[in-house]
Amino acid sequence: TEPQVITARPEADDPESEPDPTPSDLAAAKHIEQCLDDMSSSWADTMSNIVEMFPYGWEYMELVYKERRGPKPVGKLPDGEDPAPSKYDDGKVGWRKWAHRSQMSLDRWILDSKGGVQGMWQRAPTSMARAFIPISKSLLFKTKDAGGSPEGRSILRNSYVPWYYRKNLQALEGIALERMGSGIPVVKLPESATSTDKTNAETAVRRFRIDEQMGFVVPYGTELEIAFGSGRTTGQAFENAIIRYRAEMLLAVLLQFIVLGLDKVGSYALSRTGKDVFQIALDGWLRAIEGVINRHAIPRLIDL
Repeated sequence: TEPQVITARPEADDPESEPDPTPSDLAAAKHIEQCLDDMSSSWADTMSNIVEMFPYGWEYMELVYKERRGPKPVGKLPDGEDPAPSKYDDGKVGWRKWAHRSQMSLDRWILDSKGGVQGMWQRAPTSMARAFIPISKSLLFKTKDAGGSPEGRSILRNSYVPWYYRKNLQALEGIALERMGSGIPVVKLPESATSTDKTNAETAVRRFRIDEQMGFVVPYGTELEIAFGSGRTTGQAFENAIIRYRAEMLLAVLLQFIVLGLDKVGSYALSRTGKDVFQIALDGWLRAIEGVINRHAIPRLIDL
Protein backbone atom coordinates (compact mmCIF):
# COMPACT_ATOMS: atom_id res chain seq x y z
CA THR A 1 0.00 0.00 0.00
CA GLU A 2 1.53 3.28 -1.10
CA PRO A 3 0.93 6.40 1.03
CA GLN A 4 -0.92 9.38 -0.37
CA VAL A 5 -0.34 12.76 1.24
CA ILE A 6 -3.40 15.02 1.06
CA THR A 7 -2.76 18.73 1.47
CA ALA A 8 -4.68 20.45 4.24
CA ARG A 9 -7.08 23.28 3.36
CA PRO A 10 -8.42 26.17 5.43
CA GLU A 11 -11.89 25.81 6.88
CA ALA A 12 -14.49 27.43 4.69
CA ASP A 13 -17.34 29.64 5.91
CA ASP A 14 -19.47 28.37 3.02
CA PRO A 15 -19.85 24.54 3.16
CA GLU A 16 -20.14 24.41 -0.65
CA SER A 17 -16.86 26.23 -1.29
CA GLU A 18 -13.40 24.68 -1.03
CA PRO A 19 -10.59 27.19 -0.37
CA ASP A 20 -7.22 26.66 -1.98
CA PRO A 21 -4.39 25.40 0.24
CA THR A 22 -2.22 28.07 1.79
CA PRO A 23 1.51 28.22 0.99
CA SER A 24 2.29 26.77 4.44
CA ASP A 25 -0.15 23.90 3.81
CA LEU A 26 1.53 23.11 0.48
CA ALA A 27 4.98 23.31 2.07
CA ALA A 28 3.94 20.97 4.92
CA ALA A 29 2.51 18.38 2.52
CA LYS A 30 5.63 18.51 0.35
CA HIS A 31 7.82 18.09 3.45
CA ILE A 32 5.87 14.99 4.56
CA GLU A 33 6.21 13.45 1.08
CA GLN A 34 9.95 14.10 1.13
CA CYS A 35 10.38 12.62 4.62
CA LEU A 36 8.47 9.45 3.75
CA ASP A 37 10.83 8.91 0.83
CA ASP A 38 13.95 9.92 2.77
CA MET A 39 13.99 7.29 5.53
CA SER A 40 16.71 4.65 5.82
CA SER A 41 14.03 1.97 5.35
CA SER A 42 11.75 1.91 2.33
CA TRP A 43 8.04 2.42 2.82
CA ALA A 44 7.46 -1.25 1.96
CA ASP A 45 9.83 -2.30 4.77
CA THR A 46 8.14 0.14 7.14
CA MET A 47 4.71 -1.29 6.31
CA SER A 48 6.01 -4.84 6.76
CA ASN A 49 6.91 -3.85 10.32
CA ILE A 50 3.59 -2.11 10.96
CA VAL A 51 1.60 -5.20 9.97
CA GLU A 52 3.42 -7.18 12.66
CA MET A 53 0.41 -6.02 14.67
CA PHE A 54 -1.69 -8.69 12.94
CA PRO A 55 -0.07 -11.78 14.52
CA TYR A 56 0.87 -10.05 17.79
CA GLY A 57 -2.02 -7.60 18.17
CA TRP A 58 0.30 -4.58 18.44
CA GLU A 59 3.37 -2.97 16.93
CA TYR A 60 5.57 -0.38 18.70
CA MET A 61 7.76 1.86 16.55
CA GLU A 62 10.21 4.47 17.80
CA LEU A 63 10.34 7.69 15.80
CA VAL A 64 13.99 8.47 15.08
CA TYR A 65 14.63 11.94 13.67
CA LYS A 66 17.51 13.55 11.80
CA GLU A 67 18.63 16.96 10.69
CA ARG A 68 18.70 17.09 6.91
CA ARG A 69 22.33 17.93 6.13
CA GLY A 70 22.64 16.39 2.69
CA PRO A 71 23.88 13.03 1.43
CA LYS A 72 27.35 13.43 3.01
CA PRO A 73 26.88 15.30 6.29
CA VAL A 74 29.94 16.47 8.20
CA GLY A 75 30.55 16.77 11.91
CA LYS A 76 29.30 14.69 14.81
CA LEU A 77 26.07 14.46 16.75
CA PRO A 78 26.04 15.28 20.51
CA ASP A 79 26.32 11.57 21.32
CA GLY A 80 29.40 11.24 19.12
CA GLU A 81 27.64 9.37 16.30
CA ASP A 82 27.80 10.35 12.64
CA PRO A 83 24.72 12.23 11.39
CA ALA A 84 22.35 10.35 9.09
CA PRO A 85 22.54 11.15 5.36
CA SER A 86 19.61 12.79 3.60
CA LYS A 87 18.55 13.57 0.05
CA TYR A 88 17.99 17.17 1.17
CA ASP A 89 20.28 19.85 2.61
CA ASP A 90 17.91 22.41 4.09
CA GLY A 91 18.56 21.95 7.82
CA LYS A 92 14.97 20.87 8.49
CA VAL A 93 14.04 17.98 10.72
CA GLY A 94 13.00 14.75 9.00
CA TRP A 95 12.41 11.12 9.86
CA ARG A 96 15.49 8.95 9.94
CA LYS A 97 13.38 5.83 10.43
CA TRP A 98 10.38 4.40 12.20
CA ALA A 99 12.33 1.83 14.19
CA HIS A 100 10.65 -1.51 14.91
CA ARG A 101 10.79 -2.48 18.58
CA SER A 102 10.30 -6.22 18.83
CA GLN A 103 7.31 -7.55 20.72
CA MET A 104 9.60 -10.20 22.19
CA SER A 105 11.76 -7.48 23.80
CA LEU A 106 8.88 -6.03 25.85
CA ASP A 107 9.70 -5.90 29.57
CA ARG A 108 6.63 -4.00 30.81
CA TRP A 109 4.31 -1.13 29.97
CA ILE A 110 4.09 2.15 31.87
CA LEU A 111 0.53 3.44 32.27
CA ASP A 112 -0.71 6.62 33.93
CA SER A 113 -3.42 6.78 36.60
CA LYS A 114 -6.13 6.85 33.90
CA GLY A 115 -4.80 3.86 31.95
CA GLY A 116 -3.06 5.87 29.22
CA VAL A 117 0.14 4.43 27.79
CA GLN A 118 3.21 6.44 28.82
CA GLY A 119 5.84 4.21 27.28
CA MET A 120 7.44 0.81 27.02
CA TRP A 121 10.35 -0.66 28.95
CA GLN A 122 12.37 -2.79 26.59
CA ARG A 123 15.12 -5.33 27.14
CA ALA A 124 17.45 -4.97 24.18
CA PRO A 125 17.87 -8.38 22.51
CA THR A 126 21.66 -7.97 22.21
CA SER A 127 22.64 -6.78 25.70
CA MET A 128 19.40 -7.43 27.67
CA ALA A 129 19.86 -3.91 29.08
CA ARG A 130 16.59 -2.16 29.98
CA ALA A 131 15.67 0.95 28.01
CA PHE A 132 12.60 3.17 28.28
CA ILE A 133 10.92 4.30 25.07
CA PRO A 134 8.35 7.05 25.80
CA ILE A 135 5.10 7.13 23.86
CA SER A 136 5.83 10.78 23.00
CA LYS A 137 8.42 9.63 20.45
CA SER A 138 6.73 6.39 19.42
CA LEU A 139 3.84 5.03 17.40
CA LEU A 140 1.64 2.26 18.82
CA PHE A 141 -0.37 0.37 16.22
CA LYS A 142 -3.08 -2.02 17.42
CA THR A 143 -5.59 -4.25 15.67
CA LYS A 144 -8.26 -3.11 18.11
CA ASP A 145 -8.69 -1.36 21.44
CA ALA A 146 -9.11 -4.51 23.52
CA GLY A 147 -10.38 -3.05 26.77
CA GLY A 148 -7.73 -0.33 26.77
CA SER A 149 -4.87 -2.84 26.62
CA PRO A 150 -1.77 -1.50 24.83
CA GLU A 151 -1.31 -4.94 23.26
CA GLY A 152 -4.55 -5.11 21.28
CA ARG A 153 -5.64 -8.57 20.14
CA SER A 154 -4.04 -10.86 17.57
CA ILE A 155 -6.21 -11.55 14.54
CA LEU A 156 -5.05 -15.18 14.81
CA ARG A 157 -6.57 -15.61 18.28
CA ASN A 158 -9.79 -17.16 16.95
CA SER A 159 -7.76 -19.54 14.80
CA TYR A 160 -6.01 -21.15 17.76
CA VAL A 161 -8.55 -23.86 18.60
CA PRO A 162 -8.94 -25.19 15.02
CA TRP A 163 -5.16 -24.91 14.54
CA TYR A 164 -4.54 -26.94 17.72
CA TYR A 165 -6.86 -29.75 16.67
CA ARG A 166 -5.65 -29.73 13.07
CA LYS A 167 -1.99 -29.97 14.16
CA ASN A 168 -2.71 -32.97 16.38
CA LEU A 169 -4.95 -34.62 13.79
CA GLN A 170 -2.20 -34.37 11.16
CA ALA A 171 0.20 -36.18 13.48
CA LEU A 172 -2.41 -38.83 14.28
CA GLU A 173 -3.24 -39.18 10.58
CA GLY A 174 0.32 -40.13 9.74
CA ILE A 175 0.41 -42.69 12.52
CA ALA A 176 -3.01 -44.11 11.65
CA LEU A 177 -2.31 -44.39 7.93
CA GLU A 178 0.95 -46.17 8.60
CA ARG A 179 -0.62 -48.62 11.02
CA MET A 180 -3.98 -49.07 9.31
CA GLY A 181 -2.54 -48.96 5.80
CA SER A 182 -0.04 -51.73 6.46
CA GLY A 183 -2.39 -53.64 8.70
CA ILE A 184 -2.21 -54.51 12.35
CA PRO A 185 0.01 -57.55 12.97
CA VAL A 186 -1.52 -60.17 15.24
CA VAL A 187 0.76 -62.91 16.60
CA LYS A 188 -0.82 -66.09 18.01
CA LEU A 189 1.59 -67.89 20.25
CA PRO A 190 1.31 -71.64 20.94
CA GLU A 191 0.46 -72.89 24.42
CA SER A 192 4.06 -73.94 24.90
CA ALA A 193 5.38 -70.38 24.33
CA THR A 194 7.74 -69.06 26.96
CA SER A 195 7.89 -65.58 28.44
CA THR A 196 10.84 -64.90 26.16
CA ASP A 197 8.72 -65.85 23.12
CA LYS A 198 6.02 -63.45 24.29
CA THR A 199 8.51 -60.63 24.79
CA ASN A 200 10.05 -61.20 21.35
CA ALA A 201 6.61 -61.24 19.74
CA GLU A 202 5.59 -57.96 21.44
CA THR A 203 8.83 -56.32 20.35
CA ALA A 204 8.36 -57.48 16.74
CA VAL A 205 4.77 -56.19 16.65
CA ARG A 206 5.74 -52.77 18.00
CA ARG A 207 8.57 -52.44 15.47
CA PHE A 208 6.52 -53.43 12.46
CA ARG A 209 6.84 -50.62 9.87
CA ILE A 210 6.49 -50.22 6.13
CA ASP A 211 10.09 -50.04 4.94
CA GLU A 212 12.76 -52.13 3.22
CA GLN A 213 13.16 -54.29 6.36
CA MET A 214 9.50 -55.06 6.93
CA GLY A 215 8.55 -58.71 7.53
CA PHE A 216 8.30 -61.44 10.15
CA VAL A 217 10.12 -64.67 10.84
CA VAL A 218 8.01 -66.82 13.16
CA PRO A 219 9.00 -70.04 14.90
CA TYR A 220 7.19 -73.32 14.36
CA GLY A 221 3.72 -73.33 15.93
CA THR A 222 3.38 -69.50 15.87
CA GLU A 223 0.75 -67.90 13.62
CA LEU A 224 0.86 -64.39 12.13
CA GLU A 225 -2.19 -62.51 10.83
CA ILE A 226 -2.62 -58.99 9.47
CA ALA A 227 -5.90 -57.39 10.55
CA PHE A 228 -7.62 -54.25 9.23
CA GLY A 229 -5.47 -54.05 6.16
CA SER A 230 -7.17 -51.03 4.55
CA GLY A 231 -6.74 -47.51 5.87
CA ARG A 232 -8.91 -45.85 3.24
CA THR A 233 -11.89 -45.20 5.51
CA THR A 234 -9.71 -44.01 8.36
CA GLY A 235 -7.72 -41.71 6.08
CA GLN A 236 -10.90 -40.15 4.67
CA ALA A 237 -12.19 -39.44 8.17
CA PHE A 238 -8.97 -37.67 9.11
CA GLU A 239 -8.92 -35.73 5.84
CA ASN A 240 -12.48 -34.48 6.33
CA ALA A 241 -11.71 -33.28 9.85
CA ILE A 242 -8.46 -31.58 8.81
CA ILE A 243 -10.17 -29.78 5.92
CA ARG A 244 -12.94 -28.60 8.25
CA TYR A 245 -10.46 -27.17 10.76
CA ARG A 246 -8.49 -25.53 7.96
CA ALA A 247 -11.67 -23.78 6.83
CA GLU A 248 -12.35 -22.59 10.39
CA MET A 249 -8.82 -21.18 10.65
CA LEU A 250 -9.22 -19.23 7.40
CA LEU A 251 -12.72 -18.07 8.33
CA ALA A 252 -11.33 -16.51 11.52
CA VAL A 253 -9.28 -14.09 9.37
CA LEU A 254 -11.83 -13.83 6.51
CA LEU A 255 -9.56 -15.70 4.09
CA GLN A 256 -11.73 -18.72 3.37
CA PHE A 257 -12.06 -17.72 -0.31
CA ILE A 258 -8.43 -18.64 -1.09
CA VAL A 259 -9.19 -22.38 -0.92
CA LEU A 260 -12.36 -22.33 -3.01
CA GLY A 261 -11.88 -24.87 -5.76
CA LEU A 262 -9.26 -26.91 -3.96
CA ASP A 263 -11.99 -29.06 -2.44
CA LYS A 264 -14.00 -29.16 -5.69
CA VAL A 265 -16.63 -26.85 -4.23
CA GLY A 266 -17.33 -23.14 -4.49
CA SER A 267 -18.10 -20.70 -7.27
CA TYR A 268 -16.81 -17.46 -8.72
CA ALA A 269 -19.65 -15.51 -7.11
CA LEU A 270 -18.86 -16.96 -3.69
CA SER A 271 -15.16 -16.20 -4.14
CA ARG A 272 -15.95 -12.63 -5.19
CA THR A 273 -18.18 -12.11 -2.16
CA GLY A 274 -15.48 -13.45 0.17
CA LYS A 275 -12.87 -11.15 -1.36
CA ASP A 276 -15.21 -8.16 -1.03
CA VAL A 277 -15.69 -8.86 2.68
CA PHE A 278 -11.94 -9.23 3.14
CA GLN A 279 -11.39 -5.95 1.29
CA ILE A 280 -13.70 -4.22 3.77
CA ALA A 281 -11.64 -5.65 6.64
CA LEU A 282 -8.40 -4.51 4.98
CA ASP A 283 -9.83 -1.02 4.54
CA GLY A 284 -10.68 -0.89 8.24
CA TRP A 285 -7.16 -1.93 9.24
CA LEU A 286 -5.61 0.59 6.85
CA ARG A 287 -7.77 3.34 8.34
CA ALA A 288 -6.55 2.36 11.79
CA ILE A 289 -2.94 2.57 10.59
CA GLU A 290 -3.41 5.91 8.86
CA GLY A 291 -5.19 7.24 11.95
CA VAL A 292 -2.12 6.64 14.12
CA ILE A 293 0.14 8.28 11.53
CA ASN A 294 -2.11 11.32 11.06
CA ARG A 295 -2.74 11.81 14.78
CA HIS A 296 0.78 11.26 16.13
CA ALA A 297 3.57 10.95 13.52
CA ILE A 298 2.82 13.94 11.28
CA PRO A 299 1.92 16.60 13.90
CA ARG A 300 5.09 15.87 15.90
CA LEU A 301 7.25 16.18 12.81
CA ILE A 302 5.60 19.43 11.72
CA ASP A 303 6.06 20.88 15.23
CA LEU A 304 9.77 20.03 15.15
